[in-house]
Amino acid sequence: MSEAVKAWIISIVGVICLGVLLEIMLPEGKTAKYVKGAFSLLVVFCIASPLPALLKRDTSFDFDGAQEQWVDKGYVSNAYSAYGARLALALEEYLRDEGYTARLEVDLDGENGSLSQIRIYPMEGDGEEMAALVRERLDAEENVVFLMS
Repeated sequence: MSEAVKAWIISIVGVICLGVLLEIMLPEGKTAKYVKGAFSLLVVFCIASPLPALLKRDTSFDFDGAQEQWVDKGYVSNAYSAYGARLALALEEYLRDEGYTARLEVDLDGENGSLSQIRIYPMEGDGEEMAALVRERLDAEENVVFLMS
């Protein structure tokens, strides 16, 4: 028998002996139940410890790349589009509450989600006043809000 197998068997026997001592010394009760559960986990680890070596796998864990983030750009783009559509609807409702009727389109920057462009298609009311209300509501620059005909 190889040395690794002997060491594995000795560790299992040692853990079982320790378990018997633990069983004898532990009083009955709720605490004993949790200690036995934790000890059972130790036995499982002890039995499974040679598996990585048998599978010829590297058991070291590399957390150096843990800071890397993988972003699905298609998902982000769809999320920004959905947010832009909901923002347009909210602005249309805001303008309706102010007595104006218009259709709006909102474009967001694909990189950071900032306002890229807001297009206002007025139906009823003064378009310039609508643009001013939208700029004020969103604290947007003049070059972001466009009045379309």
